[in-house]
Amino acid sequence: MNHRILRKNIQDVLFYLALGVGTFVFLAVFSYSTSPFTTCDNGADAAFFRLVGQGMTQGYLPYRDFFDMKGPFLFLIEYIGQLLSYGRLGIFVLQWLNLFGSIVIICKILKMYHISSRIIQICLLMPLAYIASFTFEGGNLTEEFSLIELLSCLFLCLLYFKSSENNKLWPHRMYCYAGLLYGFCFGLIILIRITNAALICTMILFVSCDLIISKKYRELFICVCMYIIGMAVSVIPFILFYGMNGLLYEAYEAVFVLGFKYAGEKTLLQHIIEACSSYRFISLIIVPCLIPFVFRWRSWRERFFTIIGGLFTFLAIASGNNYPHYYTLTIPLVLVSEISLAETFIVSNNRKRLAAVVLAGIMVVPLLRPVAASIKSGYLHLFRQDQYKTESIVQDVSSRIPEEDHNSVFCYNLNPSWYTYANLFPCIKYCGWQNHYISIMPEIYDDFYARFRSHPPTWLILPKEKGTLPVFMDELLITDYCVYYENEKYTLYCSTYKLR
Repeated sequence: MNHRILRKNIQDVLFYLALGVGTFVFLAVFSYSTSPFTTCDNGADAAFFRLVGQGMTQGYLPYRDFFDMKGPFLFLIEYIGQLLSYGRLGIFVLQWLNLFGSIVIICKILKMYHISSRIIQICLLMPLAYIASFTFEGGNLTEEFSLIELLSCLFLCLLYFKSSENNKLWPHRMYCYAGLLYGFCFGLIILIRITNAALICTMILFVSCDLIISKKYRELFICVCMYIIGMAVSVIPFILFYGMNGLLYEAYEAVFVLGFKYAGEKTLLQHIIEACSSYRFISLIIVPCLIPFVFRWRSWRERFFTIIGGLFTFLAIASGNNYPHYYTLTIPLVLVSEISLAETFIVSNNRKRLAAVVLAGIMVVPLLRPVAASIKSGYLHLFRQDQYKTESIVQDVSSRIPEEDHNSVFCYNLNPSWYTYANLFPCIKYCGWQNHYISIMPEIYDDFYARFRSHPPTWLILPKEKGTLPVFMDELLITDYCVYYENEKYTLYCSTYKLR
């Protein structure tokens, strides 16, 4: 008996070691923005997030020195990554731990449904990796760091469904654990990006309604109290930190006000039409939500949960600009649909099995093109780095800036990744997507103007085709700056006060 247990433990260790290695290889290929095996492309959003983390190690702070709508927990993750190892490696390690933890939870969910075969588990992980290969979009994005929270809550939600299905009563401590976990995870996700918490909102709504229908008011009260405690544990430290640094209002303005206005650039109908016109809508939302209904999988709870979860996730995705990385949020829903497909194969007849294959094909085949493009991109970033010249072109410009002026450099109409290639930090917090943010929040223009007037940058970098600039900046380029150097992509301006 002891030998059998020892053998099983060894098999488990080897299995998870294999998953860890597979996760590492996956990120090395598809998270090219942070992969330590390629340095030619720092990404866009990913580069900005890393820039903030690097700045925090030098005494900079989000919302005071960097302006963006992402939440403070994301920047804490980036900061910890840079403390581990400055540059790419530190954040890559955190990505690996985050994704590996997510996969472990997925395996626990599969075992909950008696899918214990390691081969079948790997087979069910492959479609999720297939989706993540293109939705990660180079890695180090908000949706990726929301997966472990979403899947943790999904595990407890499905466990609750199975208990209700089998008429098993949860002990009160389980309601305590569930409420605490939901509150804690919800708090963390809204401090990454609030729309990423849509599926947790579904779980909270669904379980709460089920408890009310079942007249389990005491259990609901326990969940609510523990939820408040869990959320307080995750949110209050950030409130205290930014409050003590006098940045609470700035953080609120950036994360919630700008985020709300960003989502409101288009009408709800425009957002929905845009999302519905995407092939991703069919493959990653419609089909995964329909599969449990088509095969009448499990109880009505699981089936209605997938529909409502799909609706909430769709609305979260539609509230933005329908970028591929938003669809990373569909991975928990796809997992549920995979489980229902797997159980259909086990217990159904050939006709239903054929229907399962057809639905799986509808989900997978339309994604072939973006997955192939992502594989090609990963290959080029790893083995054809000579095709990417941005770093050398940026450093050609940044090397002209004297070291004593490194704290007075500013880019406009350029990707924030410029600073990561140059190993510099912006001297004004509006360091990326300036025209877009000004169009959303016109008051940014006034603050921008005041900062330029009170502490104008000594060095200003613009693209060769400078694009649209604020009126005051166009004027300053004539009166207060002159061209110091330019290459094939960038123009370096120097303050005339510096040259006197």
